[in-house]
Amino acid sequence: LEGAIDEYAAGTEIAAPFRAGLRELGRLSGQLGTALAGVALADDFTPGPEETLERVRRAYDVSSNLLVRFSADTICESEALARELRARFTAPDTGIGGRLSYKRLRGTHVTPNTPDLRAGVGADAGPAAAQALDAAVAELDAL
Repeated sequence: LEGAIDEYAAGTEIAAPFRAGLRELGRLSGQLGTALAGVALADDFTPGPEETLERVRRAYDVSSNLLVRFSADTICESEALARELRARFTAPDTGIGGRLSYKRLRGTHVTPNTPDLRAGVGADAGPAAAQALDAAVAELDAL
């Protein structure tokens, strides 16, 4: 990514500090990808999906809920969670009543944890800046 940013920025009117910031972003995103390469996602969260669903079945008492699913999220468990919440709300013996809102948004599993790289970049930044930002966003989305 760092080389792509230099290539996009070469010969453009992008201000030097902005160009330097894009280079740093490229360097950091490369380091982040390398650091995350060995992380086992299945072991990162406790309780795991099955235990979470069991806890919902047994004792979940929050009556107003919002679940968000991102369009390119391949590990999302929100559909199974929505089924369990609906069952919890309507079961004859344990039904607590309640409301469930289910939203689908553009993005990936890490979208809620990543900054909006395009925020604050005006149209005057030019096409090279837009290409560099698109490359950075694509690399972050691939994580």
